[in-house]
Amino acid sequence: MKNLKSAIQIMGGISAFARSLGVTNQAVHSWINGGYDMKARHAAKVEEVTGGQVTASAICREFADRAAQKKPAA
Repeated sequence: MKNLKSAIQIMGGISAFARSLGVTNQAVHSWINGGYDMKARHAAKVEEVTGGQVTASAICREFADRAAQKKPAA
């Protein structure tokens, strides 16, 4: 969860991160601890507010799966 922790740091801590995404601090802690996956809409917002420093595909399995499907076969 290095990328998620980087996003939290960029955004000013867990509380600021949670507020910017419209979620609870508890939800953020669940993402950090692997309790459940971040929704795609939240991951897209993280990418937006970090100016692309943390990409949606780096923190969201759904985005990572989409990116993998778009890559041409070797």
